[in-house]
Amino acid sequence: RARSPLTFDHSAVKLQLRAAYRDDLPRGGTAIGPAVEEAKRMLESSRLTQAAKAMVILTDGEENEGDPLKAAEAAKAAGIEVHVVGIGSRTGEPIPLIDADGKVNGYLKDQAGQTVVSRLNEKLLRGVAEAGGGVLALPAGNGGLDLSSVRARLATLKKADLEDRVVRVYEERYA
Repeated sequence: RARSPLTFDHSAVKLQLRAAYRDDLPRGGTAIGPAVEEAKRMLESSRLTQAAKAMVILTDGEENEGDPLKAAEAAKAAGIEVHVVGIGSRTGEPIPLIDADGKVNGYLKDQAGQTVVSRLNEKLLRGVAEAGGGVLALPAGNGGLDLSSVRARLATLKKADLEDRVVRVYEERYA
């Protein structure tokens, strides 16, 4: 679900991200395909037709629903690049259950009672970036994340011509 409308107000987006909380999401899981479809819909409805359009997806790549490759191909066909930033562990980590006080209260288990382990799905992430005509950034061995490839690609895109506008509205009043 979108947390922020399309905007050039970077401060507003940063404020929205800082205010985001894990309970804002209605359920767990990863849905890359539907996320790409929604971002494509929003970008296609944008009035900025002269600018190149791109989206950056941050995910571990454990797809639970939808078809992310098909969605990325559709976005590319619409002139929208799909860039992917992989986050998470290649070896896998259990998914903690957090209580109301913010403390870990066990780990998520499947129907068989086994602890669910979330892993970075590098193959799928690479496929989404390729299908979407974008670039991929993955965690380094030390856990760091180098976003220079994504930044460099975004810097080459044609930017929209933006201008600051000041509008004065005069209110007529009796002398």
